[in-house]
Amino acid sequence: MADRLRTRNLYLFRTGFSLFWVALVFSLARTQTGAATVGLVGGALLVIYPVADAVATLFDLRSGPAVARWPQRLNLAADLTAAPAVLVALRSSLAAAIAIFGVWAIGTGALMICSAAGRQRVLSGQWLLIISGAGSVLAGTTFVTWTGSPSAGLIGLARYSAGGAVWYLLAAVWLSWAARSRPAERPAADAAGFSRPREEE
Repeated sequence: MADRLRTRNLYLFRTGFSLFWVALVFSLARTQTGAATVGLVGGALLVIYPVADAVATLFDLRSGPAVARWPQRLNLAADLTAAPAVLVALRSSLAAAIAIFGVWAIGTGALMICSAAGRQRVLSGQWLLIISGAGSVLAGTTFVTWTGSPSAGLIGLARYSAGGAVWYLLAAVWLSWAARSRPAERPAADAAGFSRPREEE
């Protein structure tokens, strides 16, 4: 039960951050029409996204279910590599930065699929994250070969993040429903016939 609630809260955090990030990126995209670069703010938003993912992944490693944790470890390494790589690529061009972002999306999407598949036995609704991971891989392939204006690039990234937020929200709702619908466990009786208090999960 505790694992479900902690994981649900993590998914809600991911949802909230992604929606906030999407709102900022869409607002920035409106001001970037005809611009040649995304500017300092746009660059910061691109770097912050994998950093926030690293924070969430670290929390998942410390408090999530002790099942199939190797994908999270690899995901954390990918996050910590992607953030400076995007920053360096921005000095070259936005297309290069989005290509790096795309490679990161492909890698983290594949790792999400592995993690969700491994946790399916202990957490409900992980099939939703398998779909989300597949969507991340698909979106990442389009970013790798992306060409276009800064405004179009930002909008594409915002749509990608919005899609992920939806799947995380659905997974959080599923976990909440599973926790409420779980039948109450009866305390086990000892040999003398006295019931023992249920241990905390």
